[in-house]
Amino acid sequence: MFTQTSSHHSTAVSNYGALRRATRVLFHVFALVAMLFAFALPQTAAAQWSGSDTSAADPYLITSADDLVLLATNVNAGMDYSGEYFRLENDLDLGVSPYNAGAGWTPIGNDYSKPFKGAFDGNGKTISGLFINRTADYQGLFGYIDGGMVKNLGLENVNIKGSDYVGGVAGVVSGGGSLSNCYATGAVSGYNYVGGVAGRMFSGRISNCAALNPSVKATGSNVGRVVGGSSGTLSGNIAWSGISTGGGTAFSGTTTHDGLNGAPKSADELMASTAFSTFTSPPWTVEDKFLLGLNGSPVEMPLHILAAASASAVQEGNGTEDNPYLIKTPLHLAWLAAKVNAGTDYNGVHFRLENDLD
Repeated sequence: MFTQTSSHHSTAVSNYGALRRATRVLFHVFALVAMLFAFALPQTAAAQWSGSDTSAADPYLITSADDLVLLATNVNAGMDYSGEYFRLENDLDLGVSPYNAGAGWTPIGNDYSKPFKGAFDGNGKTISGLFINRTADYQGLFGYIDGGMVKNLGLENVNIKGSDYVGGVAGVVSGGGSLSNCYATGAVSGYNYVGGVAGRMFSGRISNCAALNPSVKATGSNVGRVVGGSSGTLSGNIAWSGISTGGGTAFSGTTTHDGLNGAPKSADELMASTAFSTFTSPPWTVEDKFLLGLNGSPVEMPLHILAAASASAVQEGNGTEDNPYLIKTPLHLAWLAAKVNAGTDYNGVHFRLENDLD
């Protein structure tokens, strides 16, 4: 009797211990699976960005390149941010590692099935050095915008190469989406539907935007200074008249503010703040001889436009000994070098350096 009871007790203890060990193993397995699943999901915005995104007055705040990368990562993982708001708080430089190597920047919404549907306010800030080099569709800072909105943003010195639907700000605008008060400088190239600001608009609006690129090139078809093709609404857009096709297909569409090529502006005209009259509402600041800027701090004109402008449009003064042309910035000096190296010797013309230059 005693021996039998001891045997049952030992068996029960053994079974209990095995059950506890199995439970612990299952717990760790479930914990590991849960952790891996969490890492596989897009990161939650609330844990990464300040702001609440509940309205344009209290949006998620983009303060760094990492913040912008997170937005691209999440959108490309399937979060479209429909009805949610973002605002750029600082000028960003994407012309640095790792964004300027290999294939470069991965667009925000890099496929029609994973578009951006939110609202992005550039807040009068600039993103410079955007580099993309891949044989894929939907290339630009934003790849595919579907019902979303991007406004008040400057893209400076972009270098974008793609296939179809390639633009400085966006590859495609669709679903009633919009681009407004945006500009782009730098080279854009692709095969089909290529534009300085946007590659293709299926529906929606592109308004008060400026294509200031040195070249916009398509090796296939459908290329425009502002947008490569559009079945939406265009209004108030301008473009530098000297934009080159880069040896590619000739620009299509009309050269008007509501056409694919925007209203043409010469380099001298762009030196006058009146060229950006449609941009003068907040948050932009406009000033003669400068590009748009925020809070009284407009930025230098790109060198390719400076180099095409006359001395009187670029410099203060009139070139006489008593009233010489004034060299105030490094770009003024670069303008002089570009002109002389192109064959203008300025014999008898006077210049005076006004500031220390770095």
